[in-house]
Amino acid sequence: MRICTECNVNKKNNDYYKGKSTCKDCYKARQLAKYHKAKPLRTCRGCGLKAVTIDELQLFAQCKSKKHGCHTICKECDNKTHKKYRGTPEGSAASKESSKKHYYNNQDEILQQKRDYMKQPEVAKARKEYEKERSKTEHRKEWSKNNRLKRTYGIDLQDKANMYAQQEGKCRVCNHHYSIDKLVIDHNHKTEEVRGLLCSPCNMALGLLKDNPDVLLRGAMYLQEEGYYG
Repeated sequence: MRICTECNVNKKNNDYYKGKSTCKDCYKARQLAKYHKAKPLRTCRGCGLKAVTIDELQLFAQCKSKKHGCHTICKECDNKTHKKYRGTPEGSAASKESSKKHYYNNQDEILQQKRDYMKQPEVAKARKEYEKERSKTEHRKEWSKNNRLKRTYGIDLQDKANMYAQQEGKCRVCNHHYSIDKLVIDHNHKTEEVRGLLCSPCNMALGLLKDNPDVLLRGAMYLQEEGYYG
């Protein structure tokens, strides 16, 4: 019987290796610790991060074909490498192509995941509140536009829509087609009378020429005599 120098427990001689002052259990534990310390399960080839335990392998990128089911590069270094590659034209095109391929191959599963996500009570509630607030915002915008037209020109959005229909969606000067939001209201600055809907360039041109028809006619004659590109 003798006392182990490692665990300080009195044990039989059979519990010791020959010539060792520590018991077999303590000796095995020490050798195992030395092995893991000398040879970690994974070492990142990018930053040198070492995974000694199984739990630490979660810090490495997954790869089923590799030993321990992970790459020899940690997730952080792997993300940096992929981000740098995606910044190049080739990487950007490859990333988009890969995303499209993944979506088409797993379209049903992806859509089902989205539907399941939207059915969650907290998500549905947040979506409902968002739609309600969005509706209020759009209503406020329409009210603001309508109020501004009434205050500035004495007409409302319905009057503007009627003028747009009468002009067939075209500017009264250049005769080009525009959406109703692209056409602005032209009015007489002296009488404040609304004259029609013009595109912004034509409206600015009339304002710069002081709404003077004589200047406009002389300008038209000048272009006809000297040439124009319109």
